[in-house]
Amino acid sequence: MDSADRKKWILMLVLAGVTLVTYWSVTEHGFINYDDPEYVTANPHVQSGLTWSDFVWALTSSSASNWHPVTWLTHMIDVNLWGLNPAGHHLTNLLLHLINVLLLFLLLLRMTNALWPSAVAAALFAVHPLNVQSVAWIAERKNVLSTLFWLLTLISYCRYVQKPGKKRYLITAGFFILGLMSKPMLVTLPFVLLLMDYWPFRRFAADRMRVAMEKIPLLALAAASILVTVIAQHAGGAVASMEALPLGLRLENALISYVKYIYLMLWPMPLAIFYPHPRAGLSLWPVAGAALFLLGVTALVFWKGQQLPYLVLGWLWYLGTLVPVIGIVQVGDQAIADRYAYVPLIGLFIIFAWGAADWAARKPGRHRRITWAAICVVAALAMGARHQLTYWESSLSIFQRALALTENNYVAHHNAGVALFDMGQVDAAIDHFRTSIQISAKAETQFSLAVALEQKGRASEAMSHYQESLRINPNYFMAHVNLGSLLYRAGQVPEAIDHYLRANQIQPSAMAYFNLGVIYQERGQWDEAIHAYREALKLNPNQAGARENLDRILARTDRKSGE
Repeated sequence: MDSADRKKWILMLVLAGVTLVTYWSVTEHGFINYDDPEYVTANPHVQSGLTWSDFVWALTSSSASNWHPVTWLTHMIDVNLWGLNPAGHHLTNLLLHLINVLLLFLLLLRMTNALWPSAVAAALFAVHPLNVQSVAWIAERKNVLSTLFWLLTLISYCRYVQKPGKKRYLITAGFFILGLMSKPMLVTLPFVLLLMDYWPFRRFAADRMRVAMEKIPLLALAAASILVTVIAQHAGGAVASMEALPLGLRLENALISYVKYIYLMLWPMPLAIFYPHPRAGLSLWPVAGAALFLLGVTALVFWKGQQLPYLVLGWLWYLGTLVPVIGIVQVGDQAIADRYAYVPLIGLFIIFAWGAADWAARKPGRHRRITWAAICVVAALAMGARHQLTYWESSLSIFQRALALTENNYVAHHNAGVALFDMGQVDAAIDHFRTSIQISAKAETQFSLAVALEQKGRASEAMSHYQESLRINPNYFMAHVNLGSLLYRAGQVPEAIDHYLRANQIQPSAMAYFNLGVIYQERGQWDEAIHAYREALKLNPNQAGARENLDRILARTDRKSGE
């Protein structure tokens, strides 16, 4: 092993050690009550582990308003390995991030043969507090997983550039497909390959047409992914309409967001799990200032681009990879999200690392100062990341942090309320739910408030909030189930039956079928009761009371279990 290889392996060990030391405490954290239930803790397909039927579901499902079957499969495998112990799920996220750190280092080294700048950029990526959300949030498995395939695609492309061939191109395309099947944000990757052709490969001068034509199949794959994603997100109701968020407001928020991510990169202190979208509009001066800043930096980058080509790659990498999540197509209610910066910030880290190396090379003696400065920056960021991780210990701590940093955060109020309710602090939970509704009345919050009021014995109030939840979202199946139960206890049996039937039309539920079975059994409608109990047992073989009640009816009507 020569000196260069020895240094490479030492740096990889250092990067791995720094990453593990920074993030290891995450393995002691629990699940979060925001998105984690949909992805793991309340998802019956994931909870049953990897089975053939769930494999088919993963390939065909648009649950969570996305088509990302590879992500679903990793969650199922985690359940096979760890059950519902959150430590194992967190460990998987951490290991994926660790692999990404090492792959980024190897990618940059293969691209440029510059050892120390590659290590600095990878170290910044490893410990930057903005990346904590992607690692500490189990539901963000799709982010760290898709980045793994992103980096493998780029490394494979480097091999293809060094020695073009059909096999290497197909391997590159294969990694790209797996990335798109993990998270569709990878649609911008073909444009990053073009940036790499500009620098460091400098392929444009040789054959621009070939360089462009190589990307057409990859662009076709990206276009297909965009189509599937749009269909899934519209089906899930995740895309905001132009009436709700006009294009002008989206563009204003996009300009602010580009600058905000840079600010958070430089000063990553006020980090929250959710930043509410400024739906009321933005002031002219911040928007104009953001536009001028972005135009000024872009002009400077292209002015200096001939001398310092890494500026072009890094800046356009940052601008371009944020496009799918910058809010032009608004998915969700957030203004920005820390996790969206996971890949884009790599471009800025490249500028920082290569810029520092260039500055040091201009004058002897600067290398030592630059090295110590880089170590201090990485150490400070690592301490910041470890501090940020403490807020991810529980649902209550992460949403209380969001409430301390943001205003009008209805998501944080709702989820803090859910956490308090689960802790038995029902009155405090009700206060949070009411505050959330005052800010923005959502069906989920109306439902949560109804559940809390029902727990307090305030049935009539609970009923009105279940009804309000269904007015906002008529397809909220659990609101139908719970409202049906309240109506049944109030003696309004026909209305209760209607809600149970509606719930099963939306999403078949073992609970709804069981409750129907009880009503039909009380009415002596044996055929209907038998059918309802059997459907309940198909959905949940352990549904409490269903087997006993079914056997009792079968014995009473002198039928066999298969009739």
